[in-house]
Amino acid sequence: MISKKLLLILLVFSSFCAFAQSYRIDEQKDLILNDSLPPADVMLKMARYEKWGTDPIAVAEWEQIKNLLLSNNTNGLSLRDEYFICYADCNRYAQLKQIGAALHSIESFYKKVKTLNDDEQLMNVYALFVTIYKQSNMFDDALKYARLQYDLKCKNKSYGEIMDFSNAFIWEFYYFGREKNDLALIQEAQTMGENRISYFEKYPSDQSGIGDDYKINIMALLRLKNWTKAIEMSQRALTTFKLNYATAAEGELNYHRKLMCYQAVAYARLQNRDSALFYINHPIMYQNFATDRNVFIPSIKKYLDIDELLERINVLSILNEHKQAGDLAYDAVYSPYKLKQEDFREFVQSNFARVFLAAGMYKEAAEGYKLSAQLADSTKKEEIKLLTEKEVTHNLIELSNINEINQTKEEIAQKTIDRQILVRNIFMGGCSLLLIFSGVFFAQRNKIKKGKKMSDELLLNILPSTIAEELKSKGNAESKLIDEV
Repeated sequence: MISKKLLLILLVFSSFCAFAQSYRIDEQKDLILNDSLPPADVMLKMARYEKWGTDPIAVAEWEQIKNLLLSNNTNGLSLRDEYFICYADCNRYAQLKQIGAALHSIESFYKKVKTLNDDEQLMNVYALFVTIYKQSNMFDDALKYARLQYDLKCKNKSYGEIMDFSNAFIWEFYYFGREKNDLALIQEAQTMGENRISYFEKYPSDQSGIGDDYKINIMALLRLKNWTKAIEMSQRALTTFKLNYATAAEGELNYHRKLMCYQAVAYARLQNRDSALFYINHPIMYQNFATDRNVFIPSIKKYLDIDELLERINVLSILNEHKQAGDLAYDAVYSPYKLKQEDFREFVQSNFARVFLAAGMYKEAAEGYKLSAQLADSTKKEEIKLLTEKEVTHNLIELSNINEINQTKEEIAQKTIDRQILVRNIFMGGCSLLLIFSGVFFAQRNKIKKGKKMSDELLLNILPSTIAEELKSKGNAESKLIDEV
């Protein structure tokens, strides 16, 4: 009976899904045919659907919409519509990890665009190349097209106009420099960012994106190990975005928390312990409510977001407070107050294996390094900042040796404990026998004393005291004449 009901439910659900799919496709067709929604907007909507590249329903929709779009434009599509088809196809191929197909789609569109005097579409093509090459970790090629895009966008623009849109490229250059470990490129991004910050500090009427500019600039300075300037830039940001912490919104507090974390890291690198701990322990670092992103801190009965948690672990490690750093990482991964999201726990466990190692928490360190090695071969590799393969392999070997040594030590310690237990048991057994013998001895002696006392009393009842005393002292008595009583 239950199976029939379940089958019926599944049948109804499948019918509903098929109807919904058909309705959605028809709705998109109507939107295109009636020009109530531009085809480009439909394609953008499709392309930005998070899992549409692997969703059969979405793929079917896309193919029908694309074919409909092509069939309704017998005179050919506009260049803009062709770009959006290319854009949507690239997003789909990228989600399917079909990078070759994505690049082929871009190159086909690029051949049409490069012969035309259309800078807007050419910049769009460069942006597609950047996106696909970034997803393929081909950073040199991505950087090449990012520079082409930036140079083309700067064409015939004033300094103020360049400052207005340059923040996106500053982030791109910093990102590529970080991934390539190219300090010269990071320095270039930092200089561009500082110029933009100075411009909007001078002309504060439009500070679009300047908050992010401060953050990127400080991150670049930390990468360049310019600790003093990183602190100065953090102070400039805090001055620009002053807050009343009692009334500030959570988003504003998060921004200030991040700035204070940067200062704490810089002060720690300068070995200014007091200032580093002041900023990392600032009251605004804590939250009063639980989320999937934070850990409960029992000592103060408040919560710490994962961003501040990671920075605190980092600062404590820099200050050689390895035990505190290890305990904090342990709380995030293993304790009852651990991070609720598995991805966050995996991030802490794998990326802070070295923290566990420095704290002497060898079991947790080994688990962290093993997890890092497993994630390196999984689909989460791109989502989690993994330790280097060399570090993972080396430390797993070291930890294996440490565990073997610790196991040997434990075996020796166990044997010592067993021997001590045996000696203790023998000693306690001997003491017990001695107590029993003493108890029997004293009981027998008391019995003898009691019998002797009774015999003395009996003698005194039968004989005169002088004769009784003589019998007790000599064992015999001389005959004496006793007057009749």
